[in-house]
Parts: sequence; C-alpha cells; structure tokens
Amino acid sequence: MPIRALLILLMASVLSAKSFIYLGAYQEEILILDDDNFNIVKRIKLKTGQPRQLLLTNDKKKLIVITNRYSGVEVIDLVKNEVVDTWLVATDNNRVRPTSVAVDPTGNLLYLISATYTKAIDRWEIGKSKISVLDISQHKIVKELDYPKEEEATEYDEGELRVSPDGKSLYKFGEAVLVFDTSTLQLAKKIDLTKPTFAGMGPINFGSGIDPHDDPGTMTSMFISSDPYVHRRIFGIGKFDLNTREFTFSPIGTAVPNMGMGDEGAYSNLRLTPDRKTGYTVAIVGEHGDKTCQFWAFDLAAKTLKDKADFPCNSRFSFANSYNGDKLLIFGAGFEISLYDAATMKFIRTVNLGEDVTMSGILMVPSAALGAGQ
Repeated sequence: MPIRALLILLMASVLSAKSFIYLGAYQEEILILDDDNFNIVKRIKLKTGQPRQLLLTNDKKKLIVITNRYSGVEVIDLVKNEVVDTWLVATDNNRVRPTSVAVDPTGNLLYLISATYTKAIDRWEIGKSKISVLDISQHKIVKELDYPKEEEATEYDEGELRVSPDGKSLYKFGEAVLVFDTSTLQLAKKIDLTKPTFAGMGPINFGSGIDPHDDPGTMTSMFISSDPYVHRRIFGIGKFDLNTREFTFSPIGTAVPNMGMGDEGAYSNLRLTPDRKTGYTVAIVGEHGDKTCQFWAFDLAAKTLKDKADFPCNSRFSFANSYNGDKLLIFGAGFEISLYDAATMKFIRTVNLGEDVTMSGILMVPSAALGAGQ
C-alpha cells in the first residue's frame, strides 16, 4: 500500500476513534491505541526510562508517567500527545522508589509513598519509607515525612493511593484504610476494614487500578472476608466513599479454596460498564498446573454473580475492559492483547502490539475529553 494511502487510513482511524488506550512499553514508549479497532495510532518516546506507573489527571488533559530510571517523571499533553515536561526525582547517590502514587484533583501535585536508598562506599543503605508531596511545576519534593512506623510500609507495599475530591485527605487502601491529612501528611485516622459490620470478618483487600467509569468520589473493588458464624470465606464487592469515609459491602458468594493471594487465590481489579450496571473481574483458582482463570460478571444492582467463563491465562497478566464496555482485555508481561466479547465471554482475537508492554497499567481516555487537538 502506498505510504500516502496508509497515512490517510491512519488519520481516519484517529479522527473516528471514540476513545484511546494508553499503554507503557519496555522500549521506553507510551503506545496509543484506537479503542475501537485496537490499531496503534501513535508511539510517544519517553526520555527517562521505562514506564512504571501511569496517572491520569482529573481533567483528562495530562498523563503523568513515573519511570524506572532514577524515578523519572514525565508529563504528556494528551491533546498534543507529546511529552511537555520531564525531570528526575532521584540522583546518582540517592534513589527514590515510589511504591504508591496518586495525583491530586488539580493535577499539580503528586503524593508518593517511597522506599529510599543512599549510596555508601561499598553498599546501598535502605532508609525509612517516606510519604511525600511532589510539586509538578517546581520539579521537586516540597513536603516529606517519615511513614508511620507502626504501619510497616516496605519497598513492596504497593497499596492503592487516592486523594479525596476536595484534596484534603489522602487514602491508602489495604486491610485498613489509612487517612492522611494532606496539609501536614500526618496520619489522621485508621479505618479498620477487618470488622466493618460484625466481629470475625477477615481482611479485606482492595484491588489496584482506577476504573474510568467508577464514581470519582468512590473506591469500588472486590473483597474476600468470612462470615461470623461458621467462618466460611466469602467474596463480594466493597465501596468506600472518599467524601464521607463510609464503607459498605455486599457479600455475594462463598470463596473457592486457593482463591486470592497465597491460600486464598486472587481477584483482579473490578471494571465497570459505562452505565455502572455490570462489573467484571478475573478470578484465579489454584496455582501452577492446577490454575484456572475465569471471567466473572456481576449484576451490580441485584448484587449477584450472573455469569462466568474459563479462559487460558499466563503467570502474570492484567485485566481491563474497553471504554464502551463491550470487550474484555487480557494484557501485560508480553506483546499481545487478548480480546473477548463481554456479553458472551468468548474469545474474539489477539492483537499483536509488536513490542512488550510493562505492568504499568492501562488508561482509557474518551476522545471528547481531548477536544479538537486530538
């Protein structure tokens, strides 16, 4: 096909796209895909290394990328689809490894929980974990405090961070919700989710990833718990209100052995349809040669599991659905995206990206939010 004709087809795809997918690649790039046909419409070259985490500002105008080399920060203008700002948080002798990151409602500040390392003559010394505020316009950390020792943050502690809609509270999700005052970074409150309603309830773990269709003031996710009578493991859907700090949960069914991490198997993050009537997750049962992966579909109004289906899965993968909710995506730790029909859970096809993508997550941005510049 002549180059001119190919460019015309590519431009037509870009102009007709209703939403775009942003994925991080090991070749130090951000891949942009048309959410309708999954063609790559552009590659954005990064300057500070491989993407480790992707963050979308509330106005959906900027993508903030945390990279692995010296903890680089890059800001991508999503209207222009190009890097407009970049800098390094770490230095040759002092390294910062963010384990959890959140962007504030204004898009001007990043909140980080980080492991720190200082280079000595013959070794790297591991310092105390820090909770920090990074000012994007000033390119520096403007506020920092030791992470509460009693909460035992480690370099592998990657609990979800969220900022309240008014910007006054920072939430860290795990078996408990830690609430930090953003003005002082002091721990203001600890909300124990192990006993939200009745004694004997087991740990509740929120999955990672922000759903584009979730209410901006709500954290919705899967959880595993136990009933107070015969102590059966149960699964369900939990919601945490970032404004009122109210936690509600809806038990749905009995958990299968080896479902969750370790002895409980695993659930993926919960992904919602645009109308928030249906939610999808991936359940992993067993491990190694006995592992089974299943799509689960929930009727969120009726609070019931309405459908499930097995699918082949790798040792590591990520899960999402398309922005319009009609497809389920399996991707990450490889160069392919497996597409499934959300209504039937049947395999559709495999998209070959031509390069490995990182486990930095996936972001979906509606083209309407980007304006004519896209």
